[in-house]
Amino acid sequence: MTYVKLLRFLALSLMLWTTAAAAQPVVIGVSEDYPPYAYRDTLGQITGFDVDVASRICARLGQDCRLEMRPLAGLLRGISEGSLDIAIGGLAATPARAEMGNLTCPLLYFLSREEMFYARTAGVNVTTATIATVRGSLQEWALVQRGLRLAVYETTEAAVQAALSGQVDAVFGTTRSLEAVAGASQMLVEVDRMEMPPVGAAFMVSRQRPDLLAQWNGQILQLFDSGEIDRLHTQYENFNGDFPQTRQLSVACLRGNRPLF
Repeated sequence: MTYVKLLRFLALSLMLWTTAAAAQPVVIGVSEDYPPYAYRDTLGQITGFDVDVASRICARLGQDCRLEMRPLAGLLRGISEGSLDIAIGGLAATPARAEMGNLTCPLLYFLSREEMFYARTAGVNVTTATIATVRGSLQEWALVQRGLRLAVYETTEAAVQAALSGQVDAVFGTTRSLEAVAGASQMLVEVDRMEMPPVGAAFMVSRQRPDLLAQWNGQILQLFDSGEIDRLHTQYENFNGDFPQTRQLSVACLRGNRPLF
């Protein structure tokens, strides 16, 4: 085979592969208990900031996207194994997760924030208590770094229920995490706080679908340029207080002017 024929063959193979990849449905894994990124509304429908962004990208690209509900640990495993094409739901963009799959540029950055310990009664000492958290979460990693005693659960709902039932002394998270269980915000009280490390929130993309990473990063940039990301952030009650000052960090990453980490 001549050099020219080889180039033509490789170009045709790439074109056929790209066409086949584009025709494949895009399986998007989502955790349904992490508001405001992804959760079930009062009608039982999956909604949230990440869900809305993903649905807009799918529509703009004309992709057949299908949601698949999994707990956080299942999302990470699905991306690593290739049973999911994309995972969404407020996923922290960390070097450890970059080893499991590709990461888009962050849609949001959290520069400084505190999360809370909630218990049934005041006076719980978190340094000696057993704390409920979600497997594979940034919260689990932060608690391990502090050397606290943990009980790890597959979902936010299970972690909150453990605190309510007395299986653990406290649960670690935000006021929104308590919304996973009806009435939890009235039954649990804040007993302590902990500073979380600065981090971005991104989408994860399976390495078995390399065509998707550039496509989705490109669409995220267009949604920023059109102001749609800003409108969605406002729609979800401006939940990230760092958004106004960090928006440009996301755009710089998407334009290739800032590293992912």
